[in-house]
Amino acid sequence: MREFAVCLCFKDSARYLAEWLAFYRALGADYFYLYDNGSKDHYRKITRPYEQRRVAEVIEWPGVGQQAEAYVNCLHRARGTCKWIAFMDDDEFLWPVVDLDLKIAMRRYEKYAGVAACWHLYGSSFHETPPSGLVIENYTWRTFPPVASHFKCVVRPERVIAPLHVGHAFTCVPGFQIVDEYEKPVSGPETATHSGDFLRVNHYVTKSIEELRMRRARPRADSGKVTEHSLAQWETWAREWNQTEDRGILRYLPAVKRTMEDFAPKSVLSSFSPTRLKKRLFG
Repeated sequence: MREFAVCLCFKDSARYLAEWLAFYRALGADYFYLYDNGSKDHYRKITRPYEQRRVAEVIEWPGVGQQAEAYVNCLHRARGTCKWIAFMDDDEFLWPVVDLDLKIAMRRYEKYAGVAACWHLYGSSFHETPPSGLVIENYTWRTFPPVASHFKCVVRPERVIAPLHVGHAFTCVPGFQIVDEYEKPVSGPETATHSGDFLRVNHYVTKSIEELRMRRARPRADSGKVTEHSLAQWETWAREWNQTEDRGILRYLPAVKRTMEDFAPKSVLSSFSPTRLKKRLFG
């Protein structure tokens, strides 16, 4: 039985996958379900070492607006195989504030169907263009107060039936419920209890202004539609969210870098250099 797995539905995310995978691996993830929604970049260079060590599988999942269907498939695969599974996007980094790793953090929620961790929204950190290096070390400025009403879930696969709102809420098996980090029941994609004392999801939703412009022009994974908000509104948010610096997640930076060096080929690691970063942003 795998104790902690992570599910990702992605498209053309090679620039971010090496760090994202290494982050969760460093924090205790045993396995990854990686749903490729028609990528045309070099992502397989990054996922192959994980596949070869049998800690990840890549599932080809083409089509428009397929994220919910991919999650249903993932739940089916994980039942009886994984104790916990987190449903995260490639710009979402779940981390325990008090405990050493995610497996330990989950122990307090053993009797529930799952736990909801609130978003902490990070802006551009004053970057107009993509900086070299890792996301977690470059984007350290967030909103204040830090906690958004939206959350993402970590669930027990056998105790949930299906995703209700993609990654944000699930229909539970009768007798079970999803709770927030203080063990209060939640439903829907949002909570009135805004906290991040035990678990947080650092949501690097904008990154640099240049990356924001490129990614927001693409259809959303859940609906297949382009974002309903204007690019001008997104750029405003990216700059407004730079309200206070929060470097808490950097406690994991050394472990993430070690894991990247262990799993990622040198050709992939070199893409984080200043001279090659922009060219390789989307393959």
